[in-house]
Amino acid sequence: MDKRVSKALQFTTRKAWRRWLERNHASKKEVLLILYKREPKTGTFSNLDAIEEALCFGWIDGWFRPLDSERKVQRYTPRRKGSSWSDYNIARAWKLLGEKKMTPAGRAKLPADALSVWKEHRPTVLEVIPQNRAIRFAEERIDYLSKVARPALTP
Repeated sequence: MDKRVSKALQFTTRKAWRRWLERNHASKKEVLLILYKREPKTGTFSNLDAIEEALCFGWIDGWFRPLDSERKVQRYTPRRKGSSWSDYNIARAWKLLGEKKMTPAGRAKLPADALSVWKEHRPTVLEVIPQNRAIRFAEERIDYLSKVARPALTP
């Protein structure tokens, strides 16, 4: 396991993760978080919560490594200028803008067109990602992963 994993942080609440980001988003180059792989246990928060708070400060999730059967270590870093945004993260950013959780640092990392569309339309997350598109996206990923994994699993 990577030596950096020994420096991984684990927060018990979303609020504690946000406080860390408030204090460190401008000065740190990465952070490794210990998160539960499935539904969060008592005294922790979900992967989605972690991603949303990171987006609020212009950070993004990266690679992850299993830590044990229940937990993983997830890398978060500041977004690079001009990096591509998935539709899902743009939708999350719009939601966070609507909830007034997005900080100036997070807004600065948004793609230029994402902010103009938000100001013009103020869509809800359900309008941004229709259910049929989300299902199609999931099916495409499952199909792709099965094609990639099949050769590795075939003797």
